Amino acid sequence: MRDNPADSSDGRLLLREDGWLEPCRVRDIGIVVGDMRNFAHVYLLIVLCLALTGCDPHMFQGRAALRDSEGSLEVAICVDGDVSRISGLERGRSTSQQWTEFWSLDTQQGVSPGTTFVAGASGVNGAEVFYAPTLAPGSELDIAFFDGDETIASAVFRIPSDGVPADDWLQSDGTTSSSACPE
Repeated sequence: MRDNPADSSDGRLLLREDGWLEPCRVRDIGIVVGDMRNFAHVYLLIVLCLALTGCDPHMFQGRAALRDSEGSLEVAICVDGDVSRISGLERGRSTSQQWTEFWSLDTQQGVSPGTTFVAGASGVNGAEVFYAPTLAPGSELDIAFFDGDETIASAVFRIPSDGVPADDWLQSDGTTSSSACPE
């Protein structure tokens, strides 16, 4: 029988600050449990941050805008750079639906804020059209501009209940403006 149960060893080892291991005493377990509670708070914070981002590969919100141009989707980029490819993806109202590519354009050109491209028309600037987007209210479009493997701008648009505007530009935050790239 041991004299002081608080000083008894439970067979585990505790790593000291100097790097040496020593037998873990029952009273040391409280320190270990306390440290684990602090770690649990950090772990919970990490999990919450990941949940808020949704781990969605389309979460990058770059500067782009879109509008309806005589039945075709007109897309504007609002950054300077070189563009080698543009991709348009669509998914329905449910975020559990898969993204489907409706438009792809291979190009090689320099762009500046306000440069526009027309999606949904085959043969324009080397466009490959897979299908015309439905543009149904509540559906989402992801428009991405690439320079090689690097994304230079990407924006996800939720189609408003009154559809894609024809006179104004729809911004990725859901607002509309008379200019594609407002300051």
